Amino acid sequence: MNAGRPFDRQRHDRTLELAATAIDFDLTKAEVAELEAHLAGCPACARRTAALGADARILSRPITVPALARADAAVYAAIARRPVRQQRLLLLAAAALLLVALLGTAAVGAALLRTRDAVPTTVVPTTPVADASPGPDASPGIVGDTWATMDFPEDSMGALVVDATFAGTDLVGVGTRSCVPNFDNPTNCYAAAWTAALGQSWTRAANQAGLEVGLGVGLELPASGIQEVVDGPAGLVAIGFDNDPLRSSCRVAPCTTGPGVWRSPDGRTWERALVDFGPSTIDTYSLPISDIAAGPAGYVMVGHSIDYAAVGPSLPARATAWASPDGVTWTRAKDTADMDVGPCVDTGEAPDCGGMRAVVAVGSGFLAVGQARTGPEPNGTSRPAAWTSRDGLTWTRSDAGLDFEGLLVDVTVGGPGVVAIGTICQPTCVNVALGVAAASRDGSTWAFSPIAGSTGLESVASAGGQVFAIGVAPQDIAPQELQLWRSDDGVGWRRATGLPSIPDISDVGLAAADDRLVVFGWALGGVTGFRNFSYLSPAPGSPAAPSDPPVAELPTPKCPAPPQQVVPPVVSASSGNGQVVAATRGSYTTITCSTTGTVDIVYKPPKESLSAYPGDTITFTVPVGWRFVSWEGSHSPLHGTGLGGAWQAVDLPDRPRSIDLPGPLLQDEAVGLTLVLVSDDETSVIKLELFLEVNRSMS
Repeated sequence: MNAGRPFDRQRHDRTLELAATAIDFDLTKAEVAELEAHLAGCPACARRTAALGADARILSRPITVPALARADAAVYAAIARRPVRQQRLLLLAAAALLLVALLGTAAVGAALLRTRDAVPTTVVPTTPVADASPGPDASPGIVGDTWATMDFPEDSMGALVVDATFAGTDLVGVGTRSCVPNFDNPTNCYAAAWTAALGQSWTRAANQAGLEVGLGVGLELPASGIQEVVDGPAGLVAIGFDNDPLRSSCRVAPCTTGPGVWRSPDGRTWERALVDFGPSTIDTYSLPISDIAAGPAGYVMVGHSIDYAAVGPSLPARATAWASPDGVTWTRAKDTADMDVGPCVDTGEAPDCGGMRAVVAVGSGFLAVGQARTGPEPNGTSRPAAWTSRDGLTWTRSDAGLDFEGLLVDVTVGGPGVVAIGTICQPTCVNVALGVAAASRDGSTWAFSPIAGSTGLESVASAGGQVFAIGVAPQDIAPQELQLWRSDDGVGWRRATGLPSIPDISDVGLAAADDRLVVFGWALGGVTGFRNFSYLSPAPGSPAAPSDPPVAELPTPKCPAPPQQVVPPVVSASSGNGQVVAATRGSYTTITCSTTGTVDIVYKPPKESLSAYPGDTITFTVPVGWRFVSWEGSHSPLHGTGLGGAWQAVDLPDRPRSIDLPGPLLQDEAVGLTLVLVSDDETSVIKLELFLEVNRSMS
């Protein structure tokens, strides 16, 4: 399962961007619909949007006021706060709005978010102050340290929770059928669904036509019901299996249980999306689906197909994926050579085959992980596999560095870029399998490391600046207790504590938001023979802790101020081959003891790019008279299907004249940096955006 997803943050940031843009620009009909749909279900974004509108109305009124110390402090604090996350760009936009308003000009609203020409420097008197204290968005506690129980209703006969996701600030859970199979008297079964506010008990959705999954006549595999759910641009979309051939992709007996797709606006009412997966009978292709993810452009679900009609000693399998803008209309991905996952293993029951096990949205693209088989026929050796895609329709195999026998079962955005978890098989994955984590900066090359003491890892998610992995000990290891692991970087792991002991666990997963983590699953026992469980971290009322690690304040410029206007120096970039180019300058802010100035510049592609070999170090240097105070940035591929990543803020107490960044790995890259510079005499501080295109050189 892949319950931990990064899409919530993207949706909130996208909504605030649209709200700010709407102040001064007309939105398209699609943008208006997107904005209104999100605000209807997200009270936090609605409050922020209302605040933006109120600020715009105030700023649009002509005013003439002297420079106020309180306003100066707010401007300086907004400039001083490092924009580690996208939402903090709005603070810079607000600061620029305030500067313009103090000079009596018209409000510019979200103009900083739109492409426009360079504007002159705006200068106001200022009195430097310390960075502001954390605002109301600070995390209420450290994720993973304290836990609160979220109870399930008692009337959950036969309904097992198998996945959950955040939809705004609330949770939506889904599961398998709510009926008891009866060989003599088949009964109608329903998929299960629940909703819950943070820290509150779960409420069961009523059985309804949209949740019907056929008759319960036995223990058919896969179990009918909903298996995975995600919140995306068109609402909640879920996947699973239906035991009714008329609704599933099963068309011809003896095939009975086939894939199904569900949609919901709120987790309470559900409808079926009748998807034609193509031929799917026991004599041709089996099309299991395993996971679903949502990005800004829509949804992607992944799985594998098996060719039962193949002639030879083994059954070949293919990785499969489908993409949809709305959860209703689906298009199957191209079946290229990169989708070949080798032969299946004959287990005597259902075959064990390679394919895509999990998928996650990364920026505007997607990344999937899973399993392939290599080696002699008919079974081969299990190997981990990974793929990247820009649109969910064309996939590139990208598992360089995953050199171990085993498989990957889940993936999340976190650590250096993305982190996947799975198992190293010893020697097969049937018995005890050691947990493993694999981390990648951009999804093209990976580094893996075993998680000592872990077994049966099932889910991974990122929350509160940490990566969490969870699993269950195998059945032959008693007791079957919960295993939760935490990591700061996706490489070094330690056992998490504080959760209650839960014996005899059968299934477990994670759901995550920026600063919230939910553990959920089911275990054997109780009146009905099983019990669902769910725990939230941090527990409500936990001691407050900042959501970001503390960073150094901007230097306070010394007086007297320079006699002339401060202009950013040229920052040069060089690589191992000796080439030196000037980085492209973007927007910047200058601060002295008497003035603060902002210049907004639209980005233009550089006339000259830097060439570097894979693995080279890129060195940025400032001329004599200036020094680096801190830097942060991001990188993305210029071409191909690799994924980008971000460098968190780095403070430089020694204030060097040069800094080193990692060079390109497997593709050409566009690098964007935010630098803080200080003059040697400490009378000037500059916050500067830089851009650089790095082209890969080949020996």
